[in-house]
Amino acid sequence: MSRLNNLLIVAGTGRNSGKTTIACNIIGRFSYLNIIAIKISPHFHEACEGLELIKNKRDYKIYRDTNAGNSKDSSRMLAAGASTAYFIQVYDHHLCRAFEALLDHTGPQHIFVAESPALRKCTEPGVLIIADNPGSANKKDLGEIMDKADIIIHTEFCRNEISELSYNKKDGWKLKPGTS
Repeated sequence: MSRLNNLLIVAGTGRNSGKTTIACNIIGRFSYLNIIAIKISPHFHEACEGLELIKNKRDYKIYRDTNAGNSKDSSRMLAAGASTAYFIQVYDHHLCRAFEALLDHTGPQHIFVAESPALRKCTEPGVLIIADNPGSANKKDLGEIMDKADIIIHTEFCRNEISELSYNKKDGWKLKPGTS
């Protein structure tokens, strides 16, 4: 498993856990870095307006989102200030291959913010954030990555831990020491 210090992953403990809001806040705060946003969905559904198909494989589809005006997560990231947003539909067991295809398309040197707990199985990011809201729907078991999280943000408390986040070319994404 490779390490990508220029990748920040936001995972969540379920639907409406706050992961997209956290990703958008980070993208907005660091928009001057020309962040590439990535939303990964483990299920397939029909593409909606504004999604430009980049790769169409049997096991995954990669789209570039061009519509910052709707409520899709990748569109929200684009509206928050991402220079480009990608939406990947892929079953978890093909995710690493789909992510490699995206990196081949974009180049691995960019700065990425991705929303996907499963992506942590493919690569070690500079920072892994887990959004936790006890009231979120469809609770996920993130046991295998919880201990790898750099920070768990309990979204019901609305704390602003992203103020402890930084990025520099040499080290990539980092949290200030002592942030938990």
